[in-house]
Amino acid sequence: MSVAAVKSGTGEGPKPLRGRPRQFNRSDVLDRMTDVLLASGLEGATMAQLSAVSGVNRPSLRLAFGERDSLICAIVERYRSRIDTALCYLSKEPLQEALQSMLRHFISIYSREPPAPSGCLLLAVMPSVPDSHPAVSAAIEVTRLEIRDALAHRMLTAQRGLSEKAALVLTQLCVSLISSLAVEARSGASRASLDNAADAFAAFIAGCAESSTNLIERAARSV
Repeated sequence: MSVAAVKSGTGEGPKPLRGRPRQFNRSDVLDRMTDVLLASGLEGATMAQLSAVSGVNRPSLRLAFGERDSLICAIVERYRSRIDTALCYLSKEPLQEALQSMLRHFISIYSREPPAPSGCLLLAVMPSVPDSHPAVSAAIEVTRLEIRDALAHRMLTAQRGLSEKAALVLTQLCVSLISSLAVEARSGASRASLDNAADAFAAFIAGCAESSTNLIERAARSV
C-alpha cells in the first residue's frame, strides 16, 4: 500500500480506534473530589482541580456527570449517604444513646486528621446567592430537610406526651448543634472536645424529653 494511500485514508490498513472514556469507581472519585470542595468551597474549586484529584480527565468527568454544577450535585448526593448512616443511629434506644451515637458519627464526618480538610461539605458548597446555583442549592436543601425530618420524627416518638411544639424546639436545638460541631471541627477543635460536647448535649436533650414540665416545654408554649 502506497504512502499516498495511507495519507488519503483510502488504504485498507487498520483504522485508529476512538478513545474510550476511562473506567473508574464512581464512589471513590466522588469521595476524592469532596476534599477539593471542602478546601476551596463552591466558587474556589475548579474543574481542573476536581479532575486532577480524581485522576479522571475533564471530558470523562463531563460524560459521566455533566457540567460542573451537576458534578457538584453528585458529590453532595454521595456525601448524603454518609449523613444517612449517621441518621440511622436515631433508631437506637434510649434517646440519649441514639443522639450520642448520631452526633459522634457526624463528628467523624466533620473532624479529620490534617492534611485532610475538616468541616461540613454542605456548608462549604452552599451558594451565597442560592439563585446562582439552583441545582446545588436544591441538593443541599434536600439533605438538610432529611436531617431535620429524621430528628423531628425521633423527638415526636421519644417520649409519650411530649408536645409537637416541644419536639420542634428540641429538633431545632439538635440541628443547630450539628452545624456548630461542623464549624468547630473546621476551626480545629479536637475530636475529644467535640465528642464531650456531643455527649453532654445528648444527655441534656434526653433529660428535656423526659419531663413535660421542663424549661423546653415552657418555652415551646410561648413560640
